[in-house]
Amino acid sequence: MSLGQALTLFSWVVAVALILVMLLIARFYQRSSKQGSAYHLFLVPAGLIVLSTIRQLLNGDGVRTDPLGDGLLFLAGAATLVQCYWLYRQMTGRKD
Repeated sequence: MSLGQALTLFSWVVAVALILVMLLIARFYQRSSKQGSAYHLFLVPAGLIVLSTIRQLLNGDGVRTDPLGDGLLFLAGAATLVQCYWLYRQMTGRKD
């Protein structure tokens, strides 16, 4: 494994860990407030990041990019953003 591949792997492991922390926060909120938080949906962006990382590691090093891997990362980021915003609004009780 090259240095570039190791850094890619490390950065996406950290990203997945942060998403899993959000999953645990949502699960805690659901258990403590008795309101649904759909915490299991945080597994979707984590899975997308894992798939993208696998594709990028299999493509090797270099300046070439993987459009499918980049698309998966974009979808993971968008899904995480929407889920975190929805959870924030639910936890703070905002309805507007």
